[in-house]
Amino acid sequence: MRRFLKIFLFLIVLLIAAAIATPFLMPADKIKEEVLAQIKAKLGRDVAIDTLRFSFFPVVQLKAEGVRIGNPDWANGGNMAEIKTLDIGVELMPLLHHEVKLKNLALDAPVIALIKRQGRVNWAFGKPSTTVPSPASGGHEPPAVSTSANAIADLHLDNIAITHGTVIYRDDASDKTQTVSELDLSLKAPDLAEKADITFAALYDGRKADARLTLLKPLAYIGRGTTEVSLKASYGPLDFTWKGTAAMANGIPSLTGVIDIPSLKLTDLTRHDEAAPSHASAPASGAAPTGESHWSDTPIKLDGLKQANGDLTITLGKLILSKTTLENITAHVKLANAVLQLQIEPLKAYGGTLTLAAAANAAGAINAAFTATQAEAEPLLHDFADYDRLSGIIDLQTKFTGAGTSQRALINSLGGQGNVLFKNGKLKGVNLAALVKTPGAQGEGESTEFSEFSASYTITRGILETHDLKLLSPLLRMSGEGSANLPQWQQHFLLKPMLVASAQGQGGKDESGIVVPVIVDGPLNHPSYRPDLQSALQENLKNPDQLKQNLKNLNKTLINRDTLKNLLR
Repeated sequence: MRRFLKIFLFLIVLLIAAAIATPFLMPADKIKEEVLAQIKAKLGRDVAIDTLRFSFFPVVQLKAEGVRIGNPDWANGGNMAEIKTLDIGVELMPLLHHEVKLKNLALDAPVIALIKRQGRVNWAFGKPSTTVPSPASGGHEPPAVSTSANAIADLHLDNIAITHGTVIYRDDASDKTQTVSELDLSLKAPDLAEKADITFAALYDGRKADARLTLLKPLAYIGRGTTEVSLKASYGPLDFTWKGTAAMANGIPSLTGVIDIPSLKLTDLTRHDEAAPSHASAPASGAAPTGESHWSDTPIKLDGLKQANGDLTITLGKLILSKTTLENITAHVKLANAVLQLQIEPLKAYGGTLTLAAAANAAGAINAAFTATQAEAEPLLHDFADYDRLSGIIDLQTKFTGAGTSQRALINSLGGQGNVLFKNGKLKGVNLAALVKTPGAQGEGESTEFSEFSASYTITRGILETHDLKLLSPLLRMSGEGSANLPQWQQHFLLKPMLVASAQGQGGKDESGIVVPVIVDGPLNHPSYRPDLQSALQENLKNPDQLKQNLKNLNKTLINRDTLKNLLR
């Protein structure tokens, strides 16, 4: 938007300069010819105006209808800009002292078509090789217009208005077109050294955008100083305010302050007609996703991190997720040298405490550290990992790094480590105790209750491995190891559940048990469970005498207790 305003500001000042160089009594057609000649010479483009009218008292007033600015030759014709009506009013007396005091500037129904093709853009105006002298000035061209901060300081903008505007952006490389329509813009800045008020409304991607912006001492920003900013804006479901400062250094804006978002529902950020899974292609009906279909190759562009620096605090009153509403979130965001850092203050949520620190750069490298302490596992895993197979109280510490410009590239590069502990919960989808009691059973569709379930893990090139998986329940013990291949969306684990005669014998050890190894494999979100009968025989026949005693103890336990019955239901 700033680039567009610069273009129109240049056009305005050029029109004013042409008017001053023209004798007041010159016929209207001659004025129009003079203005068009000057604009074409400066822009190096075809320019047309259907009608042009001037008045000079009490203000210099110009009204142009049917204004058209052509495209460069490489754009294959058409117009870059079409304006139904352009109305400019400038106070006469300040103008005689080389001070531009704009009373009004109104653009009605402008249509701006921006094109990017093979590294060229149609809004970059070339410098002409020759100039067109002004006949009214005796062959001398009007003085060049300065674009420095000193020149802008003499510019007073009482009211600039754009109504019913449209901006169309076309990038031939991506074959995408973006349109901003129903554009209404108002700018009031009687003194740029003191204050500027801007209101904005538009329709983009089917959603309404509104903004009210106040800048104190905006001229300081133009002159590489600092201006105070107050912004209230909304876009679709997002409504926020920003109070802080903005400064320009080496052509890059730097922002500080506090952004406050009262409430946000996460599902509202995605339009319903765009809410399809991010998979590269959908699997066949009823089939579980594979590594080829689960991750997308769509480029993730982070070049925007190079366009600004900042040090912001973001407060979010409510974040509404599918199962939980998080409240009073405070995040600190720093952006410098194309590196973005995020730090969330300890958050009370899910009955426990969450912390998150993350960083990313424009090249696609990321790193993050996340902890959850004494939190409810089921809603936490559902909201952040779309996983519903575990419940209980979770303690989790994890760190990971990655680099890539697409989902698939990031996952393939993922590395890290962590550990997790669940207490007093359920493993849904399988009854491990049933698999031990009846080796021929599948044990699916039920659940395994536990008092403790833990593991530590490492991640290397997207493959998570654990060698110390452990589960404890009143009459069941389990150890295990295996891996989850995230790039391929597959898993393979060997679990060794053991049905024990009692919780603990003397010395705190299990008195006896029968081990029936279970193989878990298949897609991460749709695993299959099957007992490994051959390994079960080998494991239990290592000591036949102990096996007989274990069977006797278990039989006695089954007769005298209902605990196992409840565990296996």
